[in-house]
Amino acid sequence: MNHLPYGAFDSIRIEQGTLIRVSQHLQRFLATLTFLKCDFSFSEQDLLERSLQFLSETSSTSELEKLNIFFDETDGLSFKRSPIPQQTSLTLSLERDPYPRSLLDEYKTLGYTRSRLLKKQHPQTDDCLFFDEHGYMLESSFANVCFFKNETLYCPKQEGIFPGIMQKYLLEFAKKQHKQVESRPIHTSELAHFDEIFLCNSVREIISVNEVVHSPLKSGEQTQRFFLEFKA
Repeated sequence: MNHLPYGAFDSIRIEQGTLIRVSQHLQRFLATLTFLKCDFSFSEQDLLERSLQFLSETSSTSELEKLNIFFDETDGLSFKRSPIPQQTSLTLSLERDPYPRSLLDEYKTLGYTRSRLLKKQHPQTDDCLFFDEHGYMLESSFANVCFFKNETLYCPKQEGIFPGIMQKYLLEFAKKQHKQVESRPIHTSELAHFDEIFLCNSVREIISVNEVVHSPLKSGEQTQRFFLEFKA
């Protein structure tokens, strides 16, 4: 590549050859290209057909894998299969995000510079939970964050948080399971009042947290029950 990349990407979970939540991903991918004012002519149906064709022409890389879709204004559309990291319980640190958030952070652009930089600046743990200059919770470098308190599911709602497909799906799923849900601004001062924490994204789904440094928060029985209900 002899140019600065400009475009979008998305990653879709594959289970037994099936693309999971594919429509939501393709719609988000197209919305990002539109926001970036990229010159493209394919539709959601075109993307789906080309994705399925790519899967049929390539071999599986592992038991758990994802389809990565890229569009660069110069190089065009491309696809790649790659393994999903083995599910492990993560250790997190609580850190202030030093960079002002903007509308751009709500889209998956090529480079994903903010997330990659923040992770490199805090290599001492598996990932970080970031909060803004006012102390309100944001997300980790690669996933949204959720909390449990007495079987009620809480998700931070704040400008600049990436609108994750999985978080939205889990909020709707929790309501169907007759759980109470709250999506609202959550201040760091509230963290001590929650029972449990977990991360989520559409590729790895529900991600267990073993420890938040200097905090008693971690995943536990409520998270495990929710995971089993979700996978049932």
